[in-house]
Amino acid sequence: MGAPSRSPERHPYPRVAGPDEEGGRGLFLMRELAHAWGVTWENGLRPTGKHIWFELREPLTE
Repeated sequence: MGAPSRSPERHPYPRVAGPDEEGGRGLFLMRELAHAWGVTWENGLRPTGKHIWFELREPLTE
């Protein structure tokens, strides 16, 4: 697989990284560990950037 686009308009997506690739696992790990995640865009219809957010749940304690 090629490198993901760094374009601010492109929606990020989790991908499967090869065993020898140095990157490409961040969104996959976030998807597996987070309760929820998403993207917010800067500048509305003509985005100049994006922020990826995530929520974690606290472990249940007794």
